[in-house]
Amino acid sequence: MRKIVSLLMLALVASPSFAMAVGAESLTVQTDRAFYNPGESVEIFGVAEANASVAITVNDTLGIILNITASAGADGGYSATVNLTADALKGRYTVTAEADDETAQACFVVLPTSLQEHAENLLSLVERSRERVEEAIEELESEGIEVPDDAEESIELGFAAMEEALSLLGDGYYSEAIEKGHEALQHFGNALRILREALPDEAPASVRAQTEKAQGLRNAIDRAYAFVDKVNATAERLEEAGYAVPDIEANLTDAKAHLEAAAELVDEDIAAAARELAAANGILGRTMGMLHSEAVRTYKAWKAERFLEQVDMRIDGLEEKIESIQSRLSRGQAALSALRATKTKLLRIRERLTAGNVEDAVDDLDDAVQEIDEELEDLDGPHISKYLRAMDMLEAKVRVLNATTERLAARGVNASEIEEQLQSARALLSGMRTQLEEGDLDEAGDLLREAREQLQETRKVNRYKIQATIAATVKKWVQRAKAWSP
Repeated sequence: MRKIVSLLMLALVASPSFAMAVGAESLTVQTDRAFYNPGESVEIFGVAEANASVAITVNDTLGIILNITASAGADGGYSATVNLTADALKGRYTVTAEADDETAQACFVVLPTSLQEHAENLLSLVERSRERVEEAIEELESEGIEVPDDAEESIELGFAAMEEALSLLGDGYYSEAIEKGHEALQHFGNALRILREALPDEAPASVRAQTEKAQGLRNAIDRAYAFVDKVNATAERLEEAGYAVPDIEANLTDAKAHLEAAAELVDEDIAAAARELAAANGILGRTMGMLHSEAVRTYKAWKAERFLEQVDMRIDGLEEKIESIQSRLSRGQAALSALRATKTKLLRIRERLTAGNVEDAVDDLDDAVQEIDEELEDLDGPHISKYLRAMDMLEAKVRVLNATTERLAARGVNASEIEEQLQSARALLSGMRTQLEEGDLDEAGDLLREAREQLQETRKVNRYKIQATIAATVKKWVQRAKAWSP
């Protein structure tokens, strides 16, 4: 498992979202943006064979966070949505789509800072890169050498991308500004390489080597400064969440002092500057370890808290259903007593989580789920158990679809058709509960099948609504791009 703190490195976000087909020609997958903040929704979409079933998985650094199947329409289009939590891990996420024997992948990045802050930091790096280019030009001019045409071209492209990034930043289009910022860095970096190669052959090899070594050291110092900012931002977010990490501020202050010394020495004593940089990197490495330990503990605690809430909701739902049909159950009261005992255990488990004893809390949660399942298995035969489980599952799907509908409505999408279908599904589940109360298992089974079919149809309508929303977003981007064009 890669360390979580490695997600803070600038190299991680040096390349924006991209899509890639692996041994496939017809299957594609992509996301609506390259960069996201925690709490945002990631729209996944692509093209497959008409009416194909597409298996979609999304991985963060700790494993799979989403595993669903999407159905392609007659035109081959499919879509899905990932709702990032407020505490989503920062870094690169991988989206994998599979259909038949074809596989396609795409990536997106969840940033450790706000999009605006990240864009501003990136453009600061672009400015430093531009200054390095100007220094290299001055060096060539002092030798009486003209700037090569291909370097001029890269510099012009770099300035154009930089200006566009600044304009996008000012207009509040932070994700687009980040992408243009990376483009500017690439152009300026290419120009700097060409300018260095244009140094005269008669220049002493030792001088050229010294110049290149100094430039490499400056770049390393710039990267270290950027890394300090990312570490500091992550430490602040952990502290806001109630997980303060000791000595972070002191460590970062010490690291900055070494970096300042390295920057001052780089033109006078490269060896001494390198030692100062090594000292700073050592401090940052130890700080990384501290953040890694706390970040992992924070993530596990959040996952356990979320799991506990789901188990608590499940017990409430089961209690309500069993109470409604208790008169027809020989073991109804025993089942209710067992569920209430398990609910009491959840209070103790929550206390353990609050105290920071995450591992034991997770073990106890697993035991609680097993107790619930065992109690259902013994509840008056397999049919009752089967129907109660099925109702739980369908009610969970209704909650998920309802949340998606609310998000669509918030974006101005007409979701009345989905709302009507969800209301129909709720009515079918209510009817199923009535039939269980009356002891008519056959009719309850028929209503269960109808509810499943209704929710399948609702999911299709939901996917089409999402696709339409994505299409409208893409259209706006195209119009905006045309407006930017000269």
